[in-house]
Amino acid sequence: MPSKGNPAPFRWTLEDRPIPIAVTGSAVLEILHAPVVQYAKERYSGGASYPMPVPIVPGANAVARIHAVGNDATVLRVGDLVLLDCTIRARDSSANILLGFMAGSHLSANVLWDDAWRDGVWARYARVPLENVHKLDEKRLVGELGYEIADCTLIQTCAIAYGGLDDAGVRAGDTVIVAPATGRFSGATVLTALAMGANVVAAGRRQAALDELVKGLNNNPAVKTVLLAGDVERDFESFRNAVGPNGADVYVDWSPGAVTETPAYMTAAFGVLRRGGTVMVMGGIGGTVNMPYKQIMLANLVVRGRFMYERQQLEQVIKLAEYGRLPLGKHCGLKTVASFGLEQFEEALDEAKRYPGWAGIVNIVPSL
Repeated sequence: MPSKGNPAPFRWTLEDRPIPIAVTGSAVLEILHAPVVQYAKERYSGGASYPMPVPIVPGANAVARIHAVGNDATVLRVGDLVLLDCTIRARDSSANILLGFMAGSHLSANVLWDDAWRDGVWARYARVPLENVHKLDEKRLVGELGYEIADCTLIQTCAIAYGGLDDAGVRAGDTVIVAPATGRFSGATVLTALAMGANVVAAGRRQAALDELVKGLNNNPAVKTVLLAGDVERDFESFRNAVGPNGADVYVDWSPGAVTETPAYMTAAFGVLRRGGTVMVMGGIGGTVNMPYKQIMLANLVVRGRFMYERQQLEQVIKLAEYGRLPLGKHCGLKTVASFGLEQFEEALDEAKRYPGWAGIVNIVPSL
């Protein structure tokens, strides 16, 4: 964990600690696989703008087994394969934090971070809120559908995508534009929209990355690709040709934090939405973008944002995976490219940075 005081870069040490005790309202997990996002090195070196007071044990997402549960557990049992929901929500307010990754933006969230749930999952064992633990049907996912346990970490990533798609009211047969579409979370949005029965227009700046995404999705005919030109008129024509005369129902924006002004594809996407369509903002732009006021008004467009997901939305994604509607792992073009033990923390960060796109997954495996 890093030393106190938020120095940049943080100083990390490997510690031996007692296994946490499962008290009322909690579960103790034995961590099996914890994925490392491609921007984790920036995040855990003090370079990201999100609040993260230290010291902490880092790591947000994981697939695990139940080691122990509190005395109020009614369904979860020792040995169950489970997925961790890293969004820690206050039980008496709307405050929330991301476990081991981001403190909340409201003062009330400081209690969650400072006094209750600061430490994450890059550890052999982690104590987490009981309601954040979701049992997985191991017999179905691993035994019948043939997934690796590590593949199941994608469910949480897809839940982030589902949060936005569900809020936008996406239904079977709708047309969804995703731009850019070749990153980890945006690619998951393409995958999840397909699982919901939608048609998808996936846009990106590199044709090779678009081709890799489509190939991993088994060349699903419900996916069309648009190579972005960086010009509003050209991108508009490309989108219009892809969505057809009825227009798109939803545009999901995954603009990265490196974007500093209104991207041409965003302006173009507004132009091809049907009357009453929805713009879902889910990316990382830190500044201000321009949106077409009169167009929004005249076309009855809805513009809204979504950060993470609600508990019931994650439960729906677990069902999609267990029913076989949401493919995981090699079945959707993903593969684990490297796994690292806790003492190889920095190597894991470097390796994850090498895979900023859709296909390659790097995991922390505490047992190694």
